[in-house]
Amino acid sequence: MKKFVLIGMAGLAIYAADTFRLGVVEVRANENGYKNSDLSVANIYQDDMSKNNIKDIPQIARITPGVYLQKQGSRAEHNINVRGFNSRRVPVFIDGIPVYVPYDANMDLGRFSTFDVSRVDISKGFNSVLYGPNTLGGAINIVSKRPSKELEGQLRYGVKFGSSKDTFANDVSFDIATKQELFYIQLGGSYMDTKGIQLSKDYKRYPASDEDGKSADNSGKTDKKISLKLGYTPNQTDEYVLAFVSQKAQKDQPFYAGRYEDAAKKYWRWPQWDKQSVYLLTHTAFDNVYLKTKSYYDTFENKLNAYDDTALKTQNKNFAFNSKYEDYSAGFGAEIGYDGDKNSIKLSTNYKYDVHKEQNLATPNKTAEPKQTYKDMTYSFGVENTYAISDATRVILAMSYDIKDAKKAQDYGAYVKNNVYAMYDFEVSKQTAFNYQAALRHSFSGDDEP
Repeated sequence: MKKFVLIGMAGLAIYAADTFRLGVVEVRANENGYKNSDLSVANIYQDDMSKNNIKDIPQIARITPGVYLQKQGSRAEHNINVRGFNSRRVPVFIDGIPVYVPYDANMDLGRFSTFDVSRVDISKGFNSVLYGPNTLGGAINIVSKRPSKELEGQLRYGVKFGSSKDTFANDVSFDIATKQELFYIQLGGSYMDTKGIQLSKDYKRYPASDEDGKSADNSGKTDKKISLKLGYTPNQTDEYVLAFVSQKAQKDQPFYAGRYEDAAKKYWRWPQWDKQSVYLLTHTAFDNVYLKTKSYYDTFENKLNAYDDTALKTQNKNFAFNSKYEDYSAGFGAEIGYDGDKNSIKLSTNYKYDVHKEQNLATPNKTAEPKQTYKDMTYSFGVENTYAISDATRVILAMSYDIKDAKKAQDYGAYVKNNVYAMYDFEVSKQTAFNYQAALRHSFSGDDEP
């Protein structure tokens, strides 16, 4: 059994932040209430996260039915699995903006802390086409905070440690914000440092294992995050927000601890895992019609050092390498909607341009490889209509059309004919998909699913 001691302190308790409405994609019938009775959507609020000591997004799986924590692949990434679908079919959004590495559409959610999160909306299956493409199994939207007072702030500190001295961890976060008549400003930051993972006292080492027990070797991580949000609110309905988020991290990959002699062992360490985002969100109302837009630019830089020994010092064997990612994404989206007495219709369009660049750098016995580039564009067009047959019954009809247009895909390797290493281009193509869905929602008592 793992044993941990948790100690937490909080100060400057003048905080009463609201949900950042511009970051919400699916607006439900009882959105002004605290809880959502729609069983296909889970809303995890900041209070829920605080009570359960949830420090990063994947830990939400502990308190959400049908949602599971998934640690996958050689990159030691933490993700959320929703009813059997991974992040390629259940994409992750922050304030309605898609978040993933362009190379394979995954993202390490373990790097995303919850200090500046108002709530997390998890759609399980039936979800709005307004999200855009690749939402076969649902969608996860991380909604940030929005200030509601002239002065509010929060300071938190926590420490955690196990029976081994190498498992000490601490985290600190702060928020400070002001809400004035025509504008608001919000600044926040967090620092989380974990020396290592505590292993069970009953752990027994296999002959093939590189792990000797107590604390897991090479299992530390450090995450730093700073965010700034500037909002302009000229009236009760319109809002224009510019936000900046910077994340810098380092992480390790625990050594192999299994029993199989032929297992592929990896001695990996990421000295750099950096992500920066700038986005502009707007909402403009014209009587019963509104217009929402989003524009964003993301950068992602990643360095991975693969060694050939448990000391993480030598790189003399063929499987040792140094890899570098340099990615960026730019996108735009617009939504126009009409809200009538019985009928609501929404039209949306989304565009995203992804660029992934990777390169294996030099090691003692290898020269640096050329930089490989991948580029593609994604378009999505959607329409969603909600008709209220009565106060208790609604019909939702929606359809969308998605386009994935690959522009460039390269690899560096040996040609089959002459076995000479060189850069070559893959064939690229354009793919399309037409999607449609319908739902009938009825409430028998007003407290059940609408």
